[in-house]
Amino acid sequence: MLEQSSLDSIKNNLANIIQDTTLMIVNIPENDKDSQVVSSSLNHWAEVEYKGPHSGSVYICADEEFLKAVSINMLGLDNSENITLEQQTDAFKELANVITGQLITLVYGKDFVYTLSPPLYFKEPPPLTNNSSFYCFSYDCEGLILRVIFVSC
Repeated sequence: MLEQSSLDSIKNNLANIIQDTTLMIVNIPENDKDSQVVSSSLNHWAEVEYKGPHSGSVYICADEEFLKAVSINMLGLDNSENITLEQQTDAFKELANVITGQLITLVYGKDFVYTLSPPLYFKEPPPLTNNSSFYCFSYDCEGLILRVIFVSC
């Protein structure tokens, strides 16, 4: 179980990482404690599993507008008219990969080596089991919501 001061530090560091990666202005919503992990409007998911001294998964979820915005910014595209679904999901999966690598370093430190799975994209919420502890962080990315769910087994 992570202490609240550690969670706050991790959340703030992740906000900077997301901002640098997506080229979007990222804020932490004040009412984040009330956010639900699963929301019907956030129907795009990516997962990266990590294995090493600790194991688990990192999920990110967002809506379609977030995928479009991220793909435009990360791929350096001019507009959203010609963006394919594959480009959108590839950018979203890469964001999940970056977040996972940075998040496990923030949580577990730099002294351990982890193996990351290739990112997976899907449109259904993950099955969060009772034997796993998880933390949900929400971010406002220029009015678009991104959730990061850190699961430790």
